[in-house]
Order: sequence, then C-alpha cells, then structure tokens
Amino acid sequence: MESFRFRSSERVLSAHLIRVLRQFTLLGISELQARAASGQPLLEYPIFDNDWQESKRTIMRLLARIESGELPLQIYECDEVAGYPPEEELLSIEGFKERLQTLREIALEQDMAQQLELGYIESPEEYEPLDEDEA
Repeated sequence: MESFRFRSSERVLSAHLIRVLRQFTLLGISELQARAASGQPLLEYPIFDNDWQESKRTIMRLLARIESGELPLQIYECDEVAGYPPEEELLSIEGFKERLQTLREIALEQDMAQQLELGYIESPEEYEPLDEDEA
C-alpha cells in the first residue's frame, strides 16, 4: 500500500501547532506529542483508497499550510508490501506537487479507460477530463 506520511520537523509541538494539526486528525494531544518526539508520522493518507477524493482535498489544505510555513511538516511517500520493511522517500514540496500531478494523470487514464469500456465514449478523443477536484 502506498501512502503519504507527514512528520513533524520539530520534536516538541507548540500549542498552536497542535491546534492546527487537530484540524486534520482525531489523534489526541498526548499522541501527537509522543509521535513528534519519536519521529513517527503525525498524519497518513493512503493513495487511491476509498476516501481518496476527501484525502486529496485534505492533503491540498495541508500543502498550503506547509508552504506558508504554518505547519513545519516533512512529506514522505511510503510504500509498504507485506513481509518487507516499508520504503519511505522524503519529498520536497516540488517533488510532492509533481507526484500529485502524476497521480491525477493516472486517475484520468483510469477514468477514460472505464468510460471506453462502459461505452460512454467511443474513442479517447471524446474523453473530457474530470475536474481538478475529481481526479
């Protein structure tokens, strides 16, 4: 399973930072503090899971807060395969945006293939891409 993980750049979370993080998670204050202190992910969003549309909207809100400097979080892409240790890659903000764009392109390809298969369109030229918030 692939996911995006967000870790704190700081080992001690301020009250303001906890308040902002609580807008994105149901984790309690002590759990957030413990995870930050040990370098564990504070937030995790599986890629293309059942709630991907909602996750993507949340991720975009997070990204805006990270870019503004309000949330000092590091972004990782994680790939976990049963029986193997997880592989994580630290992403720059630009790298993260590129990865999100790649995922959008994959979603559009899948949507077009599904529309072709179901007969909604007869050729790829007829395909009208989904809106940004839908793919």
